[in-house]
Amino acid sequence: LDASGHLPTSLGDTQVLFDGVPAPLFFVSPFQITLQAPYGVAGQDSTVVQIFYKNISSNSVALQVVPAEPEIFTVLGANTALVLNQDGAVNSSGNPARAGSIVVLYATGCGQISPARITGGPAQAPYGQPVLPASLRIGGAGAETLYAGEAPGFVGLFQINARVPAIAGITGPTVASVQLNVGGLSSRTGVTIWVQ
Repeated sequence: LDASGHLPTSLGDTQVLFDGVPAPLFFVSPFQITLQAPYGVAGQDSTVVQIFYKNISSNSVALQVVPAEPEIFTVLGANTALVLNQDGAVNSSGNPARAGSIVVLYATGCGQISPARITGGPAQAPYGQPVLPASLRIGGAGAETLYAGEAPGFVGLFQINARVPAIAGITGPTVASVQLNVGGLSSRTGVTIWVQ
């Protein structure tokens, strides 16, 4: 975070503008830029993105804007969701989540939040929750969502606390699909969680 307590909008001599507004930057390298899209693009059909490196501009690219594009964080190089079980331990084949227990998942792309935040600022109480309704399915069954909102202290990171539903046919540790839906828009298929 910069001196103001927010993500910087210039990093490694690089800036990324959305309709002329600098985006907060997490990471910059020659082949990848990780940023938070400004909340100000919400409600628009499209936004114009342009990169500046050492004050030299790239071409402008028009991108479509959607209300949400949820994506569950996964273990690096795998389709296994990054999940904490009720005991705080990482969910795995050796430590599956039991039906009825509570798990914590992390996601991004949940759209506009309320109360509104300044783009690039870390989450603080009262924590913002998606304006659009959010729900989670595990093994094809609806999971009771106990909390869906900003992850405390993080920028653009959402936390979902949910109760693992009973899934028919599960007798021992196995993988089950997990999918986040925000406002009718779903995260990608193929992401899994270990359940029992």
